[in-house]
Amino acid sequence: MGICHSSEPPPVRKQPSTPSFEDASAPSSTRSRADSFKFDTSGRRLHADFTPLDEEQVASGRLYILPNDDEEMERLHIQHYMLRLLFKSNFSAPVQKMLSTPGAKVLDLGCGSGIWAFEIATDYPQCQVTGLDMSPVQPGTVKPKNVEYMQADLTNLPLPFEDASFDFIHMRLLIAGLRAEFWPVLIAEIVRLVKPGGYIELTEPTNPAMNLPTKFPNLMQMLTLGLVVRGCDLDISHRLKSYCEQQPELADIRTAIKDLHARANESDPDSKKISKMFGDDLTGVLMGVKAPLVQRGVCAEEEYDDLLRNHVAETLASDHVVTWTRCYGRRRGGILRAE
Repeated sequence: MGICHSSEPPPVRKQPSTPSFEDASAPSSTRSRADSFKFDTSGRRLHADFTPLDEEQVASGRLYILPNDDEEMERLHIQHYMLRLLFKSNFSAPVQKMLSTPGAKVLDLGCGSGIWAFEIATDYPQCQVTGLDMSPVQPGTVKPKNVEYMQADLTNLPLPFEDASFDFIHMRLLIAGLRAEFWPVLIAEIVRLVKPGGYIELTEPTNPAMNLPTKFPNLMQMLTLGLVVRGCDLDISHRLKSYCEQQPELADIRTAIKDLHARANESDPDSKKISKMFGDDLTGVLMGVKAPLVQRGVCAEEEYDDLLRNHVAETLASDHVVTWTRCYGRRRGGILRAE
């Protein structure tokens, strides 16, 4: 089933439609999966099969270095609400009618805490949503009946689905999780999984360390250098459209682009909220990589927290901008219907 392109984005909700997600996102069933977790030197919980900055795992394509504990889930929630407010929607592809059709199937790749899939399942109860991630940290039993979560590694292809299984496939924020050369391979796999007439949507930011204040450069510059050395493409947001255009089965490829300004516009309530969430998100990222950065000698452990606070404060007072790109396209074939 497919929908033709519409310039009208989905409406934004004033408040989170799933206020119970925070209660649902830390179920006992998730907490009990001890065999899926390990811990770093600062006590942060990690995926059991992954060690930050491990060269062998980097060589195999396993790049993601952030924890998967409760603090990281809270950061992902904040980031989700920040992006939803920035774009005034949870997606930009013209798929509202499709999602309202009984039996429509949605796939969220790299779903993290599961909040995007949770909200889509809540807002569109007639569709079936699947969230896939390498860590089993999503809600267990307390969730909409039409959402399920699966554990799988995006770098282990093919993914465990038949061809043309989904009407809408969503993926975001893999900028620090995939090697540069793997992006076109994974996009081709996503196209395999989407039905003719269905849509894919990919969301990524510009390099978050670009044009940052220089008084406290060590944290983000060292993190950025580490990601580049590990093979990440920090300019992937500029390449999403061209990678999609390389797929002969994709048509109607569009982008929705939004600038996130670190410094709040005091006359704009949404800008103030976004700036606050951006600061919290940045703080969460830098706290998440504290152990590996200290281990690599960026600074002494006792200096790290002060350096972090100063860095975030200066960033929020600066003209720093992060540009976010949503790229979406339709797989050729299927039935076109007006949105």
